[in-house]
Amino acid sequence: MFKLIITLIISLFFCGMNWNSFKEVHYSKKIKPNDVEVNSNSLMISVNGSSSALVYKFEKPIIIDKIKIQATLEGTIDYKGRKPGEKGADDFPLRIGIIEKGKTKLNFFQKAIAADWVVKLNNLGRSHGGFNKIHSFVYYTERPTYNERNHPLSDYFYETVALGFTDGNINGEYSFKKEIESVGIWISADGDDTQSKFKVIIKELKFTSPDTSF
Repeated sequence: MFKLIITLIISLFFCGMNWNSFKEVHYSKKIKPNDVEVNSNSLMISVNGSSSALVYKFEKPIIIDKIKIQATLEGTIDYKGRKPGEKGADDFPLRIGIIEKGKTKLNFFQKAIAADWVVKLNNLGRSHGGFNKIHSFVYYTERPTYNERNHPLSDYFYETVALGFTDGNINGEYSFKKEIESVGIWISADGDDTQSKFKVIIKELKFTSPDTSF
């Protein structure tokens, strides 16, 4: 018996998956959501002192080990001398989140007091047996002082600094330290802390999955 490792590329248009299949998630009534526009095969997120997320659920869990992205940025984030990611400056033009499969499933009482975005995260993971956390890969204009962190505002987010925009463009790949069994994708852009205004246009987003065939 021979063990053959093959690479499966999962694009946004693999198995019918496209930008229109993503669902918008708002963080709270106090935070204005972003404006989202689908144009041909690209996604434009307009941020104006706002923040929200887009979520996609896989039909079945998929193991992912790399993100490939091509995107452009119009405008920037004004940190006003603060360090990116710290309190009052926790804004980035793009975070690509891999929702990890796990065993967390909120009960009736937990859902009653949880934020709406947590309930939606729970609903997404529940049919796959539960979720663990969102592995959020940060794409930045100014690099944070950390490489990885548990997000200070939520145990459901673990952040890894990925790649930076250069002259408003990004075109590259980021390989994970460890494969993640994922039940979905979480995409966000944030300008609510710094009241920044910008647009990010995602032209290509692909995920690489190592598969095992015998």
